[in-house]
Amino acid sequence: MPFRSLARTMTGGCSTGTVIGVVTSSRGGQIVASLRGVARSIPRSVWILIGVLVAVRVGFAFVLGLDEARLIEPDSNDYLSNAEALLDDGRFLTAPGSDEPEFERTPGYPLFIAAILVVTGRSILAVALAQAALSALVALPMFLIARRLFGERAGVVAVVLFIADPLSLYFGAMVMTETLAALLLGATVALLGLLMDRHSSRSRGWLIVGVLLAVTTFVRPGQYYLPVVILGLLILTARRGGWSLASTSRATAAMLVPLVVLVGGWQIRNAVEVGSTRFSGIEAVNMMKYRAAGVVAEREGGDWREVRRELMDVYGPGFEGATVGEYYDNMYDKGVELVLDDPVSLMKVTLSGAWRGAVSFPADIEGLITRWNLPDLLVVRLVVDYAMVPVWLVALWGLGVAWRRASSRPVVLAAVVPVVYLFALSSGPEWYARFRVPVMPVLWLFVAGGAVALFDLFRSRARRPSG
Repeated sequence: MPFRSLARTMTGGCSTGTVIGVVTSSRGGQIVASLRGVARSIPRSVWILIGVLVAVRVGFAFVLGLDEARLIEPDSNDYLSNAEALLDDGRFLTAPGSDEPEFERTPGYPLFIAAILVVTGRSILAVALAQAALSALVALPMFLIARRLFGERAGVVAVVLFIADPLSLYFGAMVMTETLAALLLGATVALLGLLMDRHSSRSRGWLIVGVLLAVTTFVRPGQYYLPVVILGLLILTARRGGWSLASTSRATAAMLVPLVVLVGGWQIRNAVEVGSTRFSGIEAVNMMKYRAAGVVAEREGGDWREVRRELMDVYGPGFEGATVGEYYDNMYDKGVELVLDDPVSLMKVTLSGAWRGAVSFPADIEGLITRWNLPDLLVVRLVVDYAMVPVWLVALWGLGVAWRRASSRPVVLAAVVPVVYLFALSSGPEWYARFRVPVMPVLWLFVAGGAVALFDLFRSRARRPSG
């Protein structure tokens, strides 16, 4: 089915409108027209809220960044060094002048940093301000998806919740990958939802999905296997839409081409530069130092951080090879061996990590009690540790409301499947609130839908005559 301009599809009513329009059935000029249609379909109240969101995010980043050290997390220094190497040496190195190719990190986020540094005199504050402003754009696909699933009122509520989200606010200012990943994930989900909603086989739309997935993988290499999951959604869409074999093949090829060219091209670079065809060395680090350490700690007792050091003392010397790539390959292989040796402990560690990632507070509870001079009471710890539980429950209610409408299910799948993937693949002993940032927009839109549905339910019951 050909794409239709949002200027036309939205006229029938916002609650059942298209998720987002990025592609049309004609040429490049109509893409711009379609985007204009999206903009016109968004009510003024939402644009005002997005303006407030920009002001809040940028203002917070500015105040926090008056001391640039407060914008830095441990991983930030790696990204900044990579960005400076790109500017100074024109190569993706571990640090300027090092002549050592970077393998653990991927170039997506350092390129973003370098683009800002080159025009701002290498100001870290400028990176935080630009990132904070970009983080507000996540509200656009979030509103459009919420409106498609629950109506315009829920879309407005979703934006309000996103404004009030302290996790997204804080990490929107940090020199970290989460905010850019959230924007890319939101755009991917919105476009994927449109294609699935319309059962569209148009190659151009699936090509853009492939590009977005590739760029997202360069920003956060943990998304490396996400295209496999999205390919499953493409096939499901093909079956529901009754596509021909030729149409399915063209759409599949369109999505895979940018992934093969961009992601595969980077793997060739790694094979030449470091001697490994892996997309990133961080995969080996995660497997050995987090998954394997967590599994061994679960089985034998002890803190996984201590176990990690012990494992590297025992096995680390054996990882050495002729190349940097061989070191990481050997690390990954040993990590997989340790993990598969105890699937029960692996399941426990994974479920524990997923729970902690879903509900954990952004700050350490002990430090929070001390810094805020809170009473060290059980009720205080319960509030801090489980504050996210009711949020997830309301989101699940909203998910159920949307799923009960068969016409909404393709969009629900487009939004939920990437979130499930992120939790399933990333859950481990190292998980904490920061890793939840890319999924928060999706969470808030379902919270908004659930809250509106519950409010309407209670109001209708209250209006019923008694007796």
